[in-house]
Amino acid sequence: MIGAPITPATVSMDTEGGGMSGSGRYARRAVRAGGWWTVAAMSASAIGDVLAAVLPAVLAVAVNAVLAGERVSVAVLVLGLVLAGLLAAEVGAQYLVTTGAAVIAQRLRRQVIAHLARVGPADAGRIGSGDLVSRVTADTATTAGELTVWTASVSMGVATAAGLLGLAAIAPWTLLVVLAAAPVGYVLARRFVADTASDMRTYFDAYGAIAGRAVGALSGIRTIAGAGTVQPEVRRILRPLPHLSRAGHRFWRAQGEVSWQFGLLLPAVQFGVLTIVGFGVATGRTQPGQMLAAAAYASMALGVLGLAQIATQRVRARSAAARVIEVLQLPVRPSGSRPAPEGTGTVLVQGLTIRSGGRTVLDGIDLTVPGGTSIALVGGAESGASALAGAIAGLIEPDAGQVLVDGVPLRELSARAASGLVSSAFARPHLIGRTVADALRLGAALTDREVESGAAAAHADRFVRRLPQGYATHLADAPLSGGELQRLGLARAFARPSRVLVLDDAMSSLDTATEVHVSKVLTEERGGRSAVVVGHRLGTAARCDLVAWLDRGRLRQVAPHTELWSDPAYRAVFGSAPVPVGA
Repeated sequence: MIGAPITPATVSMDTEGGGMSGSGRYARRAVRAGGWWTVAAMSASAIGDVLAAVLPAVLAVAVNAVLAGERVSVAVLVLGLVLAGLLAAEVGAQYLVTTGAAVIAQRLRRQVIAHLARVGPADAGRIGSGDLVSRVTADTATTAGELTVWTASVSMGVATAAGLLGLAAIAPWTLLVVLAAAPVGYVLARRFVADTASDMRTYFDAYGAIAGRAVGALSGIRTIAGAGTVQPEVRRILRPLPHLSRAGHRFWRAQGEVSWQFGLLLPAVQFGVLTIVGFGVATGRTQPGQMLAAAAYASMALGVLGLAQIATQRVRARSAAARVIEVLQLPVRPSGSRPAPEGTGTVLVQGLTIRSGGRTVLDGIDLTVPGGTSIALVGGAESGASALAGAIAGLIEPDAGQVLVDGVPLRELSARAASGLVSSAFARPHLIGRTVADALRLGAALTDREVESGAAAAHADRFVRRLPQGYATHLADAPLSGGELQRLGLARAFARPSRVLVLDDAMSSLDTATEVHVSKVLTEERGGRSAVVVGHRLGTAARCDLVAWLDRGRLRQVAPHTELWSDPAYRAVFGSAPVPVGA
């Protein structure tokens, strides 16, 4: 149905059977979801096709009238009107098809981004960030090109029918020439699609791999430049280039072959048709103007030859659709429908196990964080502290066990309830929104006072007010240092009226004075909220009420920092003492 939205259920239906058939169903459904834009584009295209079909007949009548000595005839006037109408229809169709494809691409992007927002970080990590950007931007636009395939297919159908009818009216024997050539053209187009589908998919995959590596390199460009490893990094990024080159060359070679084959077929058909009609003109059975019409109708009757161009567009659209479908097939984090319970922010971790890449990151963790308590998660590089914080924040779905907030498992809470209970800040926060204030609200209905209060708690209010438009400054016009970015990430977490704060290395880029200020907020001025802090600074652990000491995915001990400090192995976590043998 035209205008029917694309839903997860329809995507599941489209992907059954896999391969190009599933991507074809998805691309067609995307075009139908274009609604009135699709209808308008198809209508304008059809009007232009009908006028193009009428044009040869009108032209023949006008030519015959001029040859008969009529200076200004009705036929000539009608020809002018048809040409004007055809021009208007062509311009309108081009505008509507281009705009309609842009609207469809926009809707696909919204669908993909909305789906990604509900996918856990671990599952989203299956596709590189650069490759994801390529799929969300380029592949959705290419998939929307299915609208062009639809309009071209309608044009081909109308042209073929008009051409056959026109030739039948002028010289029925010419149909034999066309009907003999049509199967040849169809076979050539089918073979082209079969030969190039896998090449196009390989091309897109290699392109996505290069984009993913490039984005990863850009995020660490200073490190790469400082280490003097620019050339090795360039070679690493471009490693998939030979695959892309081979696939691209095979595709364009195949397109070149089918183009010259069709290029020979069309003149041969026109020669046969004009030969038959020419004999008719010579014997007086056919008028001269009809010979011009026959030449035009011969080209139109071989509309099947347009299958080569349509097939190229279809292969590109459906190869891109297959890559979009892969994103939509990423599993969504489970969420329930329960509202937020009453409570003080007590966090209970039960038997939590998380695995990643064949390695057990957390192994059966049991932990209780009483409401209103601050706890530091401390451990070495492979302790699993960040994974535990991510699970408490509801960002990582555990392989076993569960996290409860005030007695309710996170997975049973509605998305709105969960986001209202827990707020998070990270080492490298991503600011989303048009202005600084939008980024701090992140969709929450916060007042200006709440936003400013959160910024003040994160020691960010002063530098935000120094920006050109203060909190109304566009993010694009607000160059931020690493420390300022972290402070805005903290401000975003502090501004939300949540019961649990989760900070994962969120103060690593802060200067000492700011870190002390934020730590004081966490330990003394957090308004009764629970706080779970992952950090590597000694002062952070010392200021928290409790410390959860993790070692290689296991919970080694939970106690105040002062009690743990007597253990040399604990001190070694902060680089304060060597770990004794057997510790």
